[in-house]
Amino acid sequence: MPITIFAQGHFPEDLNQNFENLFKKCDILVAEVAVKEKYDDVKTYLNQLSQIGYSDDTFLSPVNPEYSWKLQEFIKNSKKQIEVEKSPISLKELKN
Repeated sequence: MPITIFAQGHFPEDLNQNFENLFKKCDILVAEVAVKEKYDDVKTYLNQLSQIGYSDDTFLSPVNPEYSWKLQEFIKNSKKQIEVEKSPISLKELKN
């Protein structure tokens, strides 16, 4: 059986009907994280959101909270496996 892997878009307008259709068909969603220090936290958070529908933590991108919220609504209770890209960029580098 083929496995479908789908990488998220980067902008709110990417979370459209096409995204929704592809997301419904995928087995694994690959999410992006801006800095490597947040990798474990975001992966845990998104997988809890997918599997049980909530998490004790919260995560919204400071750059684009509307996008983060909308993506999380797709993920919530989806039962999808969520993988997270481990960014090579550190928080210190991003601030410079």
